[in-house]
Amino acid sequence: MRRLSATAVAISLALACGLASATTDCGRLSPRECQAREARTLKANYLRNLQFVEQPPSGDGHVEGVDGSLAIARSLSGPPRITGTVTIERLVGRFRHRLASSRDMMQYGREAKVAGTVTVRSGRLAIYSPVDMDFWQMAALFVDRPVRGETAPDELLLKGWKRIDVEPGKPTPFSANLIALGGDHRLLMHAPDGEARGIELTLEKP
Repeated sequence: MRRLSATAVAISLALACGLASATTDCGRLSPRECQAREARTLKANYLRNLQFVEQPPSGDGHVEGVDGSLAIARSLSGPPRITGTVTIERLVGRFRHRLASSRDMMQYGREAKVAGTVTVRSGRLAIYSPVDMDFWQMAALFVDRPVRGETAPDELLLKGWKRIDVEPGKPTPFSANLIALGGDHRLLMHAPDGEARGIELTLEKP
């Protein structure tokens, strides 16, 4: 699943910035130099469209007044698909909210993603999505002579978190990777002002 996700991201980036048509123009660059150039372009365009942080805020918080209705569709090989609504009356600090849980060992550690719209009534809200990207391998999809079997240079890797900021009263579209903890899949949220109230998540098929 990781390779398919990376491919989808690479193709989306290429379509957005016209990268696919540029990859044939490597001039006198060696295959490795050409691939590195494409990887740097992919990374730059990826970072341009999001708020990236190396680490989310620390600490443990809690939530109060959780309600809503979620539907979870599972398959033998794919990630769970989570749709529906979640309402949280109060979020204090940083909290990893559980959206799905399974006792099936086959479901443990699987990647899962949610997408939809989030609103908050009062207080700011931040959602954190883990990022683990290999732009060196992505770039190999677009060069004429891909270099394979080599370890990616550190500068062409990206590991950290995407931050989605939500202001009170402003519906915000979002997508986020969930944190897999055993059979649980959790969404990392944080209230930068100490607390946030009236949070509503509407989740659609990602």
